[in-house]
Amino acid sequence: MKRLFTLLVVLMLATFAACGGGPEIDGSSDEAFKKSITEVRNSLEPEKASEFDKALMVIGFKSMGNVISSMKSPEDMMTNMKKDLDGKNAEQVMKMAKEIREGSKKK
Repeated sequence: MKRLFTLLVVLMLATFAACGGGPEIDGSSDEAFKKSITEVRNSLEPEKASEFDKALMVIGFKSMGNVISSMKSPEDMMTNMKKDLDGKNAEQVMKMAKEIREGSKKK
């Protein structure tokens, strides 16, 4: 009975860990941002890492377009991108990029 309970606890913990979505991006500073993006990318399978990189480009291009249209500096672009991605995991970043792509198709 004790083994069954232990097994149940281990399975529950594994389930919660899997639902957590992995490491998250830290937008608190430039250094933390770069380091956390690398950690997120390294936690992914190669094909997912490629999808993650493409998602970052989509989000970056959107930020660049916002900077150009509002005549802000490139530093503002990085600040906005760090703010937009702070606390997001890989799946959330890829979902955000998908929403940007779908939004641009509707225009």
